[in-house]
Amino acid sequence: AISQQTVVPVSADDAAGAVAPGRDTARLVQKHPDHARATQENELQRVKRLEALLSAAFPRNGEPRRLLMDCRGMGAMHNGTSLCVLGILDGLAQINDPRWKIEVWSSAIAAAFHELPRRFPGFRHVHGPLQDSYAALLVPNQPWALGTVLEHHGLALALVFNMLDTIAWDVIYPSDDRVEPCWRYISKHADGLAYISAYTRDRFRVRFPVAPQVEERVVHLSLSKSEYEMPRIAGTPPEDHILVFGNSYDHKDLAPTLEVLGEAFPLQEFVVLGGASKSTRVRVIPSGRTSNEEIHKLIATARAIVYPSYYEGFGLPVLESLAYGRPVLVRKSPLWSEIAANVRLPGQLIEFDDPLSLIEMVGRVLGGQPVPVLAQAGNIQPGTEHGWKECAAGLLELARAALEKSDVERWLERDLTLGMVRP
Repeated sequence: AISQQTVVPVSADDAAGAVAPGRDTARLVQKHPDHARATQENELQRVKRLEALLSAAFPRNGEPRRLLMDCRGMGAMHNGTSLCVLGILDGLAQINDPRWKIEVWSSAIAAAFHELPRRFPGFRHVHGPLQDSYAALLVPNQPWALGTVLEHHGLALALVFNMLDTIAWDVIYPSDDRVEPCWRYISKHADGLAYISAYTRDRFRVRFPVAPQVEERVVHLSLSKSEYEMPRIAGTPPEDHILVFGNSYDHKDLAPTLEVLGEAFPLQEFVVLGGASKSTRVRVIPSGRTSNEEIHKLIATARAIVYPSYYEGFGLPVLESLAYGRPVLVRKSPLWSEIAANVRLPGQLIEFDDPLSLIEMVGRVLGGQPVPVLAQAGNIQPGTEHGWKECAAGLLELARAALEKSDVERWLERDLTLGMVRP
């Protein structure tokens, strides 16, 4: 076989280059001084980067698409964001869709705190800067800066963002001036936007009009009783405290609510989760520093739950409280009617709209008197349930639809505009 091969003569210079490539490089640069610039320009070609993303989006031989879950917004603490992210990951693990290969991108500290590798052994867990290519990238909690979106753009063909609420932009003080340009940008250039409630969707659309080509879905978080209660805590006898949720932000209305309740019920014990108080009758539990089990105990044993916030996107503590059969007092909002219509939970959802109605409703609950409650289950069929698995399935469907609508020209436009924020 060797004798049949064609033999090509090799010059002395070529032979020398085979063992001394540096010599050839020097000759090339000398003859073509723009070689370095041409190499750099080729490396920066948009089409070259796009090719890698297209290969990930449309793999050969029926291989699964790679989905990157950017969970870096989850900290090493128990709060609403971590509950949301972990719930979605739980749902994805239950589905175990063979069409997707899922990787979880998180901080090493949060991964250790929440034991992500042990809890989700079927996912690949990554930390730090990434240089890989994915079909789609899903952010389970909304982005906060265009620099982050630029990172995402370099990693995946389709970008999907799960919008929790617009509170940070509306109330101004919890965020900086990067939020508005970021959310205005994704409303035009994201491939998919999910909203955890129709209430959030409606507020986002008014503030940041969404382009027609952006795929949108309302994907509720879990509404399932079994996924919000701990079996070993359920059925624990009530104690004497009223549990109040909140923090120092003005829209939570915690301090004024505690003042009103303290004056109206001077002998009542109150427990505050996430806030502060100087009253001796108020026990304060710092947010993020208490175990999840202890929080569930406080909820399950409360005589009533008060959630005085003016503005929420979903209200996970409300769902947890309803799952334990507690009466939950919330400030009147279209959100609570939406939540009530989509749940079937043993607790009572009771609205108030001013200090007097709050005092009246709390007094009725404590006295065992009838209270007006929001009707449940108006939007769901008997025997159906929407849990984390259904939530994750909705997000996967959104990612699939966004990929189907993905367009080279849209990607190039996004690449060009994001280039303005590239370092």
